[in-house]
Amino acid sequence: MKRSGDYAVILTDIDDSTGDNIVEIKHHKLARSLRSGVSTRELKPTSGDRDALYTIITYPPTTILSTEEKDLIWKFRFYLSTKKKALTKFIKCVNWKVPGEERQAIEMLAVWSPPDPEDALELLGPAFRHPIVRRYAIRRLDDAGDDDLMLYILQLVQALKYENLSEVEGPSRHSACFSESSIHPRGADDTVLDPRSDQDVLHTGESRQCLASFLVRRACENSTLANNLFWYLSIECEEQTDSVSSAKQDGHVREMYVTVMKMFTDALSNGDILWQERRAFIDRQKIFIDELISLIKMVARESGNRRKKTDKLRTLLSDSDTSPRINFSNFGAIPFPLDPTILIKGIIPEKTRPLEQPPPHLCRDLILVWWDARVSRHSSGPQCHNSHN
Repeated sequence: MKRSGDYAVILTDIDDSTGDNIVEIKHHKLARSLRSGVSTRELKPTSGDRDALYTIITYPPTTILSTEEKDLIWKFRFYLSTKKKALTKFIKCVNWKVPGEERQAIEMLAVWSPPDPEDALELLGPAFRHPIVRRYAIRRLDDAGDDDLMLYILQLVQALKYENLSEVEGPSRHSACFSESSIHPRGADDTVLDPRSDQDVLHTGESRQCLASFLVRRACENSTLANNLFWYLSIECEEQTDSVSSAKQDGHVREMYVTVMKMFTDALSNGDILWQERRAFIDRQKIFIDELISLIKMVARESGNRRKKTDKLRTLLSDSDTSPRINFSNFGAIPFPLDPTILIKGIIPEKTRPLEQPPPHLCRDLILVWWDARVSRHSSGPQCHNSHN
């Protein structure tokens, strides 16, 4: 309260206790209610509005839209619905907490020109948490071929962090889904987005899939995707031992990745003979990597100069008794984890050496090694020799 002469003036903060701005809320309701009628379907932007819309559509994904820009997109949403690049901006302008607006947005998803897979990928980021939007993005990504999906697999594994953890289903529920997919090919379902029911969007056909089940299904059907998904998940499943990394690690997120890994490996084990073969080569890869890391730690603990460490490394690699699970110099061919189109058959000890300066972000009790492997391409019959790091 502030006194002015003989009058007492009471000043009231327009922000309520929830932190929401009452004026902005009122403006939003008025703007959206005035622009939600049938007449908006026929609205065409002026040349000035078209220029403004084009500028907004070409914004980078990280750009925060102003209230005026959001209102402009909403006003001309039907005009923009033929432009697939505009979809992510439209979804950003929606207030998903308002039921009527949410309903209209879901209806627009059903008629919007489908975005390219790389644009659909943005809809799985942290800014898009609505389950219907995320499932819509998964359906669009399912249209991508395996080679295209390979380009996005790392980002998709990272996007799992933004899923609703409670929606990551158990492996038993996924088994039925995978067995269905083997007789119901991708793209063969008759499911469409039904604007009359958002529940249909979530629960009809393949659109009910969460991101985890989508990744597992596609990886089970392709060896390279299976290889990459396994190793990307493995990194996220590792329990950090140093204090700095451990403090940054979210325990709930790690548990989710462990659950997805179990879903994946169980699906491979319970699938047909080809899926089981993929599980088998992944298991052999893991043995190889685990034993190699153990060997490198042994060398790292060796006292002496670099020459002595090199001799120790080569001796251990040459000795078939070093590891009870693998003979490093001559083991059965397995896909190389960094490039599964290459089969590695052994490490050549005399051409292996520790690197002088390991990157600083690696654990100090590890050393890196440069090693030559006996390799062969899947497509070639004769064995060849190449160097791989």
